[in-house]
Amino acid sequence: MIVKQIVTVGISFLLFLIIFVSPVHAEDGNLYQVGTDAVEMRNAPAKNAEVIGHLVRGDMLTTFQEKFGWVQTYYNGNEVWVASQYLIPMDADMQNAKASNSKHDSNAKTDNNKVKESDKPNVLESHRMIAGSLEITNNTLPSKGHDNNGALSGIHIVLDPGHGGKDAGAIGIDKVHEKELTLATAKSVAEKLHREGAAVTLTRSDDTFISLEKRVQISNSHKTNVFISLHYNAFNDPNVKGINTFYYSGKEGLKMAKSIQHSLINQVNLSDRGAKQANYYVLRKNSKLAILVELGFITNSNDLDQIQTKEYREKVSKGIAEGVKDYFNL
Repeated sequence: MIVKQIVTVGISFLLFLIIFVSPVHAEDGNLYQVGTDAVEMRNAPAKNAEVIGHLVRGDMLTTFQEKFGWVQTYYNGNEVWVASQYLIPMDADMQNAKASNSKHDSNAKTDNNKVKESDKPNVLESHRMIAGSLEITNNTLPSKGHDNNGALSGIHIVLDPGHGGKDAGAIGIDKVHEKELTLATAKSVAEKLHREGAAVTLTRSDDTFISLEKRVQISNSHKTNVFISLHYNAFNDPNVKGINTFYYSGKEGLKMAKSIQHSLINQVNLSDRGAKQANYYVLRKNSKLAILVELGFITNSNDLDQIQTKEYREKVSKGIAEGVKDYFNL
């Protein structure tokens, strides 16, 4: 009887260890590795949800469902969500290799711990690229239609269509993929800026996966006057709607964000969510003037009805062009 009790207690203790000690569970699901310096774990699949903790580059996690461009896992026995754009899916061979070396697992950091930022390039870059590094000359618009005497002559703008390739970004109503909308919008904006005399570089010109590091590298390695990252938003509440423009720091960043936000709202019939500070990688690591625009919610039917039209893209293009001209007093 005593032996039976000891065995029962032992099994219970082991179950406790399995369930509660490991910060991130590793059960049947999809295995991912964190591919950026740090990423937040939130209590809901939304950018403004409460931050529960952090993961850092190289951490492994198993996910069990996907929603709005977020994947769900567990931390300390609680459900948490991580933005999928910062994760690298592991193939079968890599999963087996990682499983044999458990010291790489369960490295989640709570907000009580300092997350170390690394400026080293991503060692898994080759796993994250589909077509390899993209040459700037392949993504810079041709001279056709370029006005050397236009208002933006002498201004070099890097346009960054968010997501791409294996990274669909947010997924909205009727399974609309953010990556497709950002690319279509970026091409429209690029044409408008080009007609205004600007030199324009796209971080991607097709459905290709480009790492966050590569996007920033494109901006930092050239004489970029402004970097504009284009995105569409999503939230689990379908009533949330509108446009945001984000900057990382500084008076000039705020000035540019306000200028773009104001000009966009003057052009489109979407709610004004304002210009705000944010800690996004493509802003934080960018040595150039940089902003990120969320051009509406693809989980809101009213926003999406407009977002999917050519007219909306043209209005966004005009709004961004006018915002850039306003910032540079042109």
